Amino acid sequence: MEPRLKRCRACGRCLEKMDKCPTCKYYQLKWYYCSKLCQVSDWPRHKEHHKLLEKIRAEKGGLHPLGSLALHEDEVVPEISGSCSISREETDGNGMTALLRAASEGKWREVENLILNGANPRAADGQGLTALHHAAFYGNKELTRSLIDHGPAGLAHCETPSGETSLFLACARGNLEVAKILIKAGGMSLVLHAQKDGGSCLMVSCQEGHVEIVQALIEAGGEALALMKRTDGGNCIMHACQEGHHEIVKTLIKAGGKKLVLMTDKEGSSCLYFACLQGHLEIVKDLIKAGGEALLLKMDKDGCSCLYAACLKGHLEIVKVLIQEGGKALLFMTDTDGCSCLKAACVNGHLGTVKALIKAGGKELLLKTNKNGASALYGACENGHLEIVKALIQAGGESLLLMTTKDGASCLHIACQNGHLE
Repeated sequence: MEPRLKRCRACGRCLEKMDKCPTCKYYQLKWYYCSKLCQVSDWPRHKEHHKLLEKIRAEKGGLHPLGSLALHEDEVVPEISGSCSISREETDGNGMTALLRAASEGKWREVENLILNGANPRAADGQGLTALHHAAFYGNKELTRSLIDHGPAGLAHCETPSGETSLFLACARGNLEVAKILIKAGGMSLVLHAQKDGGSCLMVSCQEGHVEIVQALIEAGGEALALMKRTDGGNCIMHACQEGHHEIVKTLIKAGGKKLVLMTDKEGSSCLYFACLQGHLEIVKDLIKAGGEALLLKMDKDGCSCLYAACLKGHLEIVKVLIQEGGKALLFMTDTDGCSCLKAACVNGHLGTVKALIKAGGKELLLKTNKNGASALYGACENGHLEIVKALIQAGGESLLLMTTKDGASCLHIACQNGHLE
């Protein structure tokens, strides 16, 4: 039998293997976390539940507070969003009813019989997951259809405390046929449903690279779905660009047009920025074609451009395309500290990128400094990139070599200070 689905209490991520809180494990209530970071971030809320458990135990005269979990589930389990309900049926330590156990094991006929005999299809386990969530996660078409057919209206709209619907889980796992069933059952309102952080089923499909599901969602939700964004400003095309899912990017451009392509997150980063940072050349070309100069010249809050991102990582072919398409306007942009794309390439040791930038920008780019007066050569010397230093000196000559920072430090000074004898 497959392991049961678990949900991280902090970030809401669903996995099959997670760490358990030792205190909650003692109380037979399993709070799961996908990482130590999530456990630490959730600690203030989590600690309050520990206090509540101790209070209940004290009231029961020192007996285990969860001797019958169902009696206190409303006190120890976070509220369930949407139309889900905490079951008063007999449950195990995870809050699993007989119906939920049957669903998690894919026993759709048993699920049908339990529903017909009065089991609550809306019942959620300790993680807020209904039988339909389990069916969607495991891609069980028969079980999904059975629950939709025999369950109450609106079952597909049940969500976890973090806002995950069964459609969201089907999309995350790439279960196309189940996703189609749920789209038909839940309609536009389900397709456009957002999690507590604003994440959508389309976003997770784009992130995971499920092309056919993306196409089905776009067909159902159209531009309204494509233009949804998270609370941090992230959107579907940013996810696809980060992960390098080219076919999905093309589908999204067609659905959302220039309006989607020009969107930025709260940090000011665009989809082109992410594509350049990750080195996805063909995606970069398509984005430039769709967004034009307005996209090329976007900067984030730190003043970093798409070219700066490509230079930072040394994606030479992308750098060449950006120089050709963006021209001097892009080439001479600097971040809020005054650092140029050339300095970014020099500091990170990308020789090929440095040579391409020198060829395009000449001495004007070579002699650019940041707010402290540090040049690209200074950055290369500071980090010990000998071949880049040679290329810069050859191109910039004595005028570059003799430049100093506002503190009077030369490139020779910083090289000696950092022990770069060559």
